Amino acid sequence: MEPREPKILIAFLGWVGGEKRGDHQALRDTWLKELPLNMDYKFFIGDGTPVDPEEDKNINAGFDVWASKSVGNTGHRGTQTRLGNSYSFAGYEPKEDDVIVHCPDGYHYMSYKRKESLRWALEHGYDYIFCASVDVYARPERLASSEFQRYDYHGMYCGNLGWTDTDCYIPESYIFGGGYWLSANAATRIVGSKVTYWCEDWWIGMALSQAVKSGEVVRNDSPISVSKYAIEPRRPHFDNDIISVELSAGDYENRKMYECHAQFSQPTPKAPSPFRYNKPYKYAKDGLSVNWWDRHRR
Repeated sequence: MEPREPKILIAFLGWVGGEKRGDHQALRDTWLKELPLNMDYKFFIGDGTPVDPEEDKNINAGFDVWASKSVGNTGHRGTQTRLGNSYSFAGYEPKEDDVIVHCPDGYHYMSYKRKESLRWALEHGYDYIFCASVDVYARPERLASSEFQRYDYHGMYCGNLGWTDTDCYIPESYIFGGGYWLSANAATRIVGSKVTYWCEDWWIGMALSQAVKSGEVVRNDSPISVSKYAIEPRRPHFDNDIISVELSAGDYENRKMYECHAQFSQPTPKAPSPFRYNKPYKYAKDGLSVNWWDRHRR
């Protein structure tokens, strides 16, 4: 008997605002149309159910530390929509590809949403989960042919977590949240873990750190500079091997999703020549002699 294909879920950290702004639709209109039969996708949206008050206090404190570390963090769209008040779940009509989970829908509760998405995936028999935010563009055929089945925790390597003077610091690396794989083995451990930090990729790294050390969870680390799970400006293109890209750095407009999809199969534009030359005398009549100005800057 031939082994069955793994059952794969692409689990997006959706939100009511993402649907209303058109971020979810941009994904439906582009690369999600091309998923193979063994890949499903869902947008996970929080219904506003509050979390434990003590946990909530700790989550908010961790977010405040992160937000205070730089001007960039303070201006981050997630910081500005921190409590999810800009888009209320009340009156929202879930779409066919939505899964409503019992947690807040605000940006700084994404770890709870990720945990619930993994719980749902396990309950529905998925073998591997590609965890993504709604600003991730990926090539389905490259996801399918990647080495994800060799690992439990797989994606783009990032350095140490957090800051040494805070509780969220651990000396190991983590896998960047723009797009990463978890096996059912890793997902089971995360579902059984308590949420201790607001940022989902950091929290996943902390939750799996001991299992990675012991070898119970197999992690693959691809450094940022060569990872096939990229961040801007590196994008998937037909003449490279990049699998996915996160299209934002704190801010996102869904036009980028359409642009990236349109550009995937287009030839890369040639950069203008840095050299100046006298056009009438650029080449000799035989086409072999190069004008001096073509090789020297002015």
